[in-house]
Amino acid sequence: MSRGQSQLRHAAHERAADSHDMQMHEVSRRTFEGGDSKRRGRFLSAVFSLSRKALANAAVDSVDCGRKNLRSRQKEGQAVETTGDRKKLQLQIAAIAARMIVEEGRDSAQAKRKAAAALAGHRARAPSVLPDKEQMDAALREYLRTVVGAPHQALLRRLRTAAAQWMQRLEGFRPHLVGAVLDGSATQHSPLKLNLYAESVKDVEMALLQQRVAFRVAEPPRGDSHALEVIGFLAPAGGNPRNGNEESIAVLLTVYEAQALRVAPDARSRSSDPLLHPIERCGRASLPMLRQLLQESDATASEPPSRD
Repeated sequence: MSRGQSQLRHAAHERAADSHDMQMHEVSRRTFEGGDSKRRGRFLSAVFSLSRKALANAAVDSVDCGRKNLRSRQKEGQAVETTGDRKKLQLQIAAIAARMIVEEGRDSAQAKRKAAAALAGHRARAPSVLPDKEQMDAALREYLRTVVGAPHQALLRRLRTAAAQWMQRLEGFRPHLVGAVLDGSATQHSPLKLNLYAESVKDVEMALLQQRVAFRVAEPPRGDSHALEVIGFLAPAGGNPRNGNEESIAVLLTVYEAQALRVAPDARSRSSDPLLHPIERCGRASLPMLRQLLQESDATASEPPSRD
């Protein structure tokens, strides 16, 4: 029963009670003024009858209230259970989607939808079923770390080395590495993402033209008020433009207003994974920070495995 229906029912009970009170008051006045003992007897019987009806109505209301409370507690228990089941399902979807991203080259959104359809069926259309970005990134890093292993570490180092080379070539625009190459979730299909900070996008375009880089431009992502333009091009993974046989990687440069560098990265770009290096978790890394990360990663890789 809705709140409005409950209020109407309560008001009806009050009006009925007021009517009974008025009737009883009139009967009481006439009876006791007349002094008729039979009428007094009938009057008392009517009082007891009305009292029994009132008690019966009160009992019904009490039962209804108890049923409402029971249903409310059951719904709360179901909600808690549903929340736990939903999180478990999200983690399962993220694990399957991570395998699709690495092995089949699917993008994150497509992999999530396909994994959700396989596991959740008709519930896959509900947005609450799909894992969020943090869950997906964690599942992807876990798959790369445990299943791919050493080849992934080699790929990550190659991509980060290429990033350092391009950051040095564009050093005048205070470049920062962001995205999957920084946080360790990059695959062979991941682009190299750099944030540049300039007074004008034309300055960046002229610098690329002077380096004979063929590029394309696109609108900045929605919701990023400080971004001016996105510039994309293909570059050799090793950073040598004269080597035509070398594998190419996609490079995406997001050009920001110069003062946007003062704005800290938002929570979505940072990671809370305790297994990551602090630089990998920070959301963006300057060239000195990236060089430190490469140096420490090399030192860690050269250490002999510990013996338990």
